[in-house]
Amino acid sequence: MLSLKYHRFLAPCAFAACLLLSNVPALSQSDPAKSEWTIRTIAGTGEAGFDGDGPALAKQLDNPFGVVRGPDGAIWFCEYSGQRIRRIDATGQMETIAGNGQKGYSGDGGPAIDATFNLPHEIRFDAAGDLYVVDMGNHAIRKIDMKSRTISTIAGTGVAGYAGDGGPAQAAQLNKPHSIQFGPDRNLYVCDIGNHVVRKIDMQSGKIATFAGTGKPGATPDGSPISGTPLKGPRSIDFDQAGDLWLATREGNQVFKLDRKTQTIHHRAGTGAKGFTGNGGPAKLATLNGPKGIAIDGDGNVWLADTESHSVRMINARTGNLELIAGTGEKGDGPDGDPLRCKLARLHGIYVDHDGSILIGDSEAHRVRVLQRQTPRRIELVAGGEVDATEVDARTARLFEPYGVAFDKMGSTWIIEMSQGNRLLKIDPQGSLHHVAGQREAGFSGDGGLALNAQFNGPHNLVIRPEGQILIADTWNGRIRQFDPSTGKIGSLAGFDVPSERARKRGAYCITLDFSGTKLHVADLGQVHEIDLTTGIARVVAGNGTKGVPVDGTLATASPLVDPRAAAADRLGNLYILERGGHALRVVDADGKIRTVVNAAGTRGNNGDGGNALAATMNGPKHLCIDNDNRVIIADAENHLIRRYDPSTGTIERIAGTGEKGSQGVGGPPLECQLNRPHGVTVHPETGELYITDSYNNRVLKIVTEK
Repeated sequence: MLSLKYHRFLAPCAFAACLLLSNVPALSQSDPAKSEWTIRTIAGTGEAGFDGDGPALAKQLDNPFGVVRGPDGAIWFCEYSGQRIRRIDATGQMETIAGNGQKGYSGDGGPAIDATFNLPHEIRFDAAGDLYVVDMGNHAIRKIDMKSRTISTIAGTGVAGYAGDGGPAQAAQLNKPHSIQFGPDRNLYVCDIGNHVVRKIDMQSGKIATFAGTGKPGATPDGSPISGTPLKGPRSIDFDQAGDLWLATREGNQVFKLDRKTQTIHHRAGTGAKGFTGNGGPAKLATLNGPKGIAIDGDGNVWLADTESHSVRMINARTGNLELIAGTGEKGDGPDGDPLRCKLARLHGIYVDHDGSILIGDSEAHRVRVLQRQTPRRIELVAGGEVDATEVDARTARLFEPYGVAFDKMGSTWIIEMSQGNRLLKIDPQGSLHHVAGQREAGFSGDGGLALNAQFNGPHNLVIRPEGQILIADTWNGRIRQFDPSTGKIGSLAGFDVPSERARKRGAYCITLDFSGTKLHVADLGQVHEIDLTTGIARVVAGNGTKGVPVDGTLATASPLVDPRAAAADRLGNLYILERGGHALRVVDADGKIRTVVNAAGTRGNNGDGGNALAATMNGPKHLCIDNDNRVIIADAENHLIRRYDPSTGTIERIAGTGEKGSQGVGGPPLECQLNRPHGVTVHPETGELYITDSYNNRVLKIVTEK
């Protein structure tokens, strides 16, 4: 599939960063086969079908084939059996753009959403942002004008054949076209597989011609001229940075490079025999099995969807070897995680994204997956030292039990200290620490006045509203305080109208904002509340006020909870609740029903990393947040760990900490850094870096990617 770099041949485009794929490092000149990769699902449930639009991970797909990144930053793909073109936006929401789901050939001149297709194979965008669809079963290439959303046919008559060269493409006959690609000359190249040729449509004149192949299948000798040399099942094409065309042949089980300067064809992979041999050795001596997708990355590595071997394989540009990157060689469905243990199912689509990740149309698993390269990470000190002062470098300043961290739009980092500090601190963009609110002595005072004169009592965390005000969970005062940086004054946003002793026991332990910034979720030990900051209306969204283990599938508001310490909403409308006493993570879905997703047994422990999260155990987890890939980051405090739950796979993994209490390891890999009862985790909204309040080590850390 087309890498975004080829749009340099077409027109400059600005691409929005997609949250589903943020923080994926670009490929470098290092050996990709020696790097660590991970694979995960970004759309589909694994069940074939169509159950409407909505959260991509919760909706059925029907045989996804070609997949690309659009000029709008969204992920687009076509469904071969579903007869639709669909789009996943940056929040993970999926919508149908074209096709009514019926097989046919209708709709030209009208809305694309009402059109019918017949086994669409592949899609591409041109420089203007319009979408082209290979309508294989209709022997046609169709175009969707993205401004008007209307559809038309630009090549093919709907009748299979091999005719029309030299004339208008709309009057020419194609025979089961499978793949298209825009070349450096801005013309559209077509794998006309039924005719065993590659054809070229001049996008200025609209005329069509044969570029390669004779119209009859045959062997393709190495070094032979492009003109007059037969091809055997030309299936998929892409262009490299030099402008040469690379071709995967399905029946030929080989890969060729068509050198546009010398007008010669060069054999690059596959012996011509079907098979799944030769991984790690010379690509020319390896066997392929019906390769149906090809894509080239920025380093010249050639990626193959080797369909009938159910695998992703790569021709290493530096060594010429063929490497197995994903799949086992056996048909199956996952699991996500280690790509060499993840079974795929007759994948067809493959695409190199702008950040070096690989999008896959895992066709008969009915999923869209992404291969992402994992680069080395290290953990760094943000704040916490031995100098008992403010107005100094934050890395040298002494902190007192930091619990929460948040970020404003001006580039500052804010920290709240719990009962040992009872202070609100600010790290400015230059790295200096400032005391902004609260006094070391616990109490409740100062509302309506300057925040520096106010008192807190065991505040647990904080959030920053879109307007800039800082909300603080003043836990043992049973209140939510609001500090306005523009005036320096503080007040109370909301409090519990209960006696002080009960307020202390059921104070606001955790507050989080949803991604709209308008709804505040408050965990108070017995229940989870939602406050609409626009209207001021509060409601209970989970917990009936009693202590107990909720039953999966019951209404969250009617269910007991076991010491809920934190709650956070994801981008799909789910609310995750972390229970300290239950040592569990639960989720409330959009229908208001609750279920357990981590630690079904509810026992205290430290196991299960890398496997099914339901079988894992935790120990007094205290806080959570949602990362840019919609995964749940957990501060597993009593295990001295930071862990990550992936709802797309149902697995959990350790991402920081050794599991032993300590303070060693800052500056090295996160998994080798000791922590001491971390209570806070927050993802920076711009950089995606994870910040950790290592509370009993009196410091704030962050995980960064190695440069």
